[in-house]
Amino acid sequence: MPRFKKSNFFYIDESGGILNNSELFILGCTRTDTPQTICDSIIELLNGFDDEIYYALMINQIKEQGFHAVDNHPDVRAKFFGMLPTLNFRSFTSIINKSKSPYKELIGNKEEAKVYLLALDKLLKGRFNNRSDNNIFIFEELQFKGPNQEQILAEYFGSYMKDGKIAYQIVGKEEVNLSITDYMNYIFHTLLLAKELNKVQRMVDNFELIKPKIAFINILHSGNFFSRKSPFNIQNVIQSYSG
Repeated sequence: MPRFKKSNFFYIDESGGILNNSELFILGCTRTDTPQTICDSIIELLNGFDDEIYYALMINQIKEQGFHAVDNHPDVRAKFFGMLPTLNFRSFTSIINKSKSPYKELIGNKEEAKVYLLALDKLLKGRFNNRSDNNIFIFEELQFKGPNQEQILAEYFGSYMKDGKIAYQIVGKEEVNLSITDYMNYIFHTLLLAKELNKVQRMVDNFELIKPKIAFINILHSGNFFSRKSPFNIQNVIQSYSG
């Protein structure tokens, strides 16, 4: 029986930055083949705040912000984290400790595009294996010091686009489904920079909540790779990041 072609959507976003003072750089990706269902669920959650008197005094701020973890009120974050396990997606994450070699030297030499491409390749390698499907990669818009984002992505995707089943686009924060990647990145960013996990216990709980959605976590500077095919916990990830 012939296999029906499907479309996979990949939403890619970063956290931390490369040439700034942040200790780390995270490049995250979520994959789904039901983007409209996810979008509908997120919009339904956002509109649901209208019906709760508890949020009445902050409703304008909630609507203006949308779901962006670093800006959202903790109560809004709790709602979104509670929804995540019910959605159809897989999460992929590349993480770099910018104080570790060879990334410390690359960043010191302002090789922003090279660092980004290394993280991107570790993130997306293997995502092109299924040539019978359409694969659409959606990137949140970023500003780079050297080559711009379009030039960087054109270099990366050029060799993959010959069969016509791969496409990419750069979008703004108005793309609703990017909020999933944003929230996944926020979990890792918070936990990896925490001095004591017991002071961010709720975020540890959030990690456990969404752990079944994690396909892999790639710690580039240490060469460690964690996937759902083998047991791991947040302490393993933190040790690999810090070591």
